Amino acid sequence: MAHIKKAIVFTDFDGTITLKDSNDYLTDNVGYGLEKRRQGNIEILQNRVTFRNAFREMLESVSANKPFDECITLLRANIKLDPGFSTFYTWCLSQDIPVIVLSSGMEPIIRALLTDLVGPSAEKINIISNQVKIHEGGNWEIVYRDSSDFGHDKSLAIKPYAILPQGERPILFYCGDGVSDLSAARETDLLFAKAGHVLAQDLITYCEREKVPFTVFHSFADIHKVVQDVVEGKITTAQVAARTRDVEVRGGPEEEIKKAAAAKYLIDMKKQTELKDVKKGIEGKDLDLRKEVVGKVGKEEKKDKEGKKDKEGKKDKEGKKDKDGKKKEKDGKEEKDGKEVKGEKKEKKEKEGKEGKKKEKGEKEEKDGKEDKDGEKGKGKEKEKDGKKEKDEIKEKDGKKEKDGKKDKDGKKEKDETKEKDGKKDKGEKSEKKEKDGKKEKDGKKEKDGKKEKDGKKEKDGKKEKEKA
Repeated sequence: MAHIKKAIVFTDFDGTITLKDSNDYLTDNVGYGLEKRRQGNIEILQNRVTFRNAFREMLESVSANKPFDECITLLRANIKLDPGFSTFYTWCLSQDIPVIVLSSGMEPIIRALLTDLVGPSAEKINIISNQVKIHEGGNWEIVYRDSSDFGHDKSLAIKPYAILPQGERPILFYCGDGVSDLSAARETDLLFAKAGHVLAQDLITYCEREKVPFTVFHSFADIHKVVQDVVEGKITTAQVAARTRDVEVRGGPEEEIKKAAAAKYLIDMKKQTELKDVKKGIEGKDLDLRKEVVGKVGKEEKKDKEGKKDKEGKKDKEGKKDKDGKKKEKDGKEEKDGKEVKGEKKEKKEKEGKEGKKKEKGEKEEKDGKEDKDGEKGKGKEKEKDGKKEKDEIKEKDGKKEKDGKKDKDGKKEKDETKEKDGKKDKGEKSEKKEKDGKKEKDGKKEKDGKKEKDGKKEKDGKKEKEKA
């Protein structure tokens, strides 16, 4: 600061020197989008969040999706310079007035864009800003200049000049547009606040609320005229500030500028709409005629569609009737065929049932006849056995009598023993006979039970066959 300067112009970069804010552009197109970004700006203005935290979150949403070098390439293709800046900067160089960029952005992006947009002379522009750290994986992050709530407190670069004694102190100007400029808003002799989109004039909103004097500009051509008049002594910063305050009280040219900015925005929007209509081959004047034509065409198309629908509806109904008739006819035929098949099956089953019954009856009669024969044979054998036993008993008795006659002399004892033996023999023969008779009776009962069981089984089998039939 050994050489005394007439004036110093401090300026924001993004959205001030350029037409678009590079960080906003990246956030809106690569990061989390316009809506969330604008909400963040509102919260900063209302002191609910710090600029430092909101801005870091913005850039993290970009870093997650695109490497840093690709971000620079994207910005070089889309960021344009304020049309009055080059002329103003050339004049500043001729007057030995330093232009110092104070930015919350990152120095590599600012330097690349200034070199592209301004040319080789941009090397003389001093840039005070944040830096960037690129990680091995391709992700990157902002490195803030200081520990303030802004990450870069711009007022810190202005204050050393502001405290210089009278005669050494240069005239200090500041140019800005947004929330990153709030810390610098009160530190200079004259503040230029950029008018633009009526919904994004954050610095103007802040100055109006905090009663900070400012002058509205639309391009650096406006700044150039005022700065030149002040440097040449045609007007003082105090007079410009007084004029601004007077405008705020009365509402005058400055207020009209604000209104004009809003009106210009609306006019631009209207022009864009008309341009779109022209591209479609429709002129604004013919819009009503087009509506009328479109309306008529629409009605005709509607009629055609309705007529087409009616025809299609009739065809569908007729087709449906034909289908229903054919279906019924087919169903009737199938029903008839089904009945005939059922009748034939029933008749066949009845026939088979009758034949089965006859066969079963014949088999039963044949079996019963065989069993009767077997029974008669059994009875004959029993009779024969009984006759034989009877003869044996008679012979035995006769033999006994003969023996008794011969053994008269043996005495009474021998007779008694003989009688006792004969008695035992008789009892044995009788029990043997009873056993045989019991056995015969059991055998006969078993034969009858077997017969009954077979008859029951046959009867059940016959019933099952009938049920099956």
